[in-house]
Amino acid sequence: MIIVSLGAIVLTVLAIWPWLRSVPALTRLQRVVVAFGCGVAASSIVFFLWRVVGWPVVAYRLFDPALWLAVGATGAWRARGASRRTDARTAPASWALVAIATVVIVLSVDLLATWIAAHPLGRWDAWAVWNLKARFLVAPSAAWHGVFQVVPSQPDYPLLLPSAIARAWILLGRTADAVPAVLSIVCAAAAVLTVTASLSAIRRPALAIAGLVLTAVPAFVLLGAAQMADVPLALFTVLAVTLLAAPESTATLVLAGALAGSAAWTKNEGIVVAAALPISYVLVRLRRDGASSALRAARDLYIGLLPVAIVVVGFKLRFAPQGQVVGALLTSDAWREWRDIGRLVAVGRYMAHEAIGWGGWPIGGPIWALALLLVYPRGPVTKREPAVLAAGLLLITQVIAIVCAYVTTRNPLMWQMQTTAFRLIAQIWPTAVWWVCATRGHANGRTFAS
Repeated sequence: MIIVSLGAIVLTVLAIWPWLRSVPALTRLQRVVVAFGCGVAASSIVFFLWRVVGWPVVAYRLFDPALWLAVGATGAWRARGASRRTDARTAPASWALVAIATVVIVLSVDLLATWIAAHPLGRWDAWAVWNLKARFLVAPSAAWHGVFQVVPSQPDYPLLLPSAIARAWILLGRTADAVPAVLSIVCAAAAVLTVTASLSAIRRPALAIAGLVLTAVPAFVLLGAAQMADVPLALFTVLAVTLLAAPESTATLVLAGALAGSAAWTKNEGIVVAAALPISYVLVRLRRDGASSALRAARDLYIGLLPVAIVVVGFKLRFAPQGQVVGALLTSDAWREWRDIGRLVAVGRYMAHEAIGWGGWPIGGPIWALALLLVYPRGPVTKREPAVLAAGLLLITQVIAIVCAYVTTRNPLMWQMQTTAFRLIAQIWPTAVWWVCATRGHANGRTFAS
């Protein structure tokens, strides 16, 4: 079962890999994680559209491998006559980085094994939302539509994770608990690798070590083992951000747009990423480089974003019921909550307390390590990198969105925060770690993308 689960992932990675060979701005490790992210998102969309059209589920078992083999073969044929390109330069190998990475991996594997042995089905959201929706999606008839009436929790959430799980189950021939567990753990590992790979390209091993250790905190690793969709959402967000930080090309911008859209296809909170990140980046480019450069960046970003956005909007209009957050915002008395200063103070105090203690370290929290990194020496930098500024604006927007959701929630406020705050922090954690480290990132007085 684990082999089949990994095989479904490897199939899409191998299919997309030849297409990424023509993107010299990325290192090999970056290409691996980008191929994984694109493969999970694209295969889930294809499976969902297959179900929408109503074609037989049994036939999909033959269609899916044929499709991805064709995609890979086309990419290989397309790259056959192209000149050989070199990968983006990376920092020299660091024994310290290798040693610390080994320790982190060993500890994480031990933590994962212990936790999964005690909770093989994951936490509540895993078996009551995502895996339950996946079981409907493998139904052999139109009965899968019942997912929106039967699933009691978050019926309006997009279907990237359930569709990816259901696709693997179809290829396997039966439902198996190992499939969602493997997918979630690989997503967590990919998020850690994304931060580490991007910071390694800054040519500062110390930053890569800091990013590796901070991203792989116990809380994030355990949320991956718990099969929470917050981890895939964090992955797609940080993938999009780090692609914007790579030396710019049409390919990197299109991929960044597509992965930002994939965040919206993962959870409702990802809609903030899909909306705010492209706008933030274009505005930064407009201020720094002028209108023509900003328009070219916007064109490339939205070429990647729009196909995924169309799927998300179609899902919302055709299938999804009205969500709790949207319903709360549309009520006539929702905005009266903003006049309750005590409510705002309660939200601010709880979020600050949760953030400071978040991470699962025995003493203090990793937020203090991020604060120390902010005083890490930078040296002279002549201009700010657009991706760093855009990531900072995105993080601010995400925090504002979280506060808005809490202030206007229909549920008891303290219960809402206690059951969701730690997961919402996980959604932004890899991007926050990358942003703090990247603001220190330069080599010999240059910005890391120069």
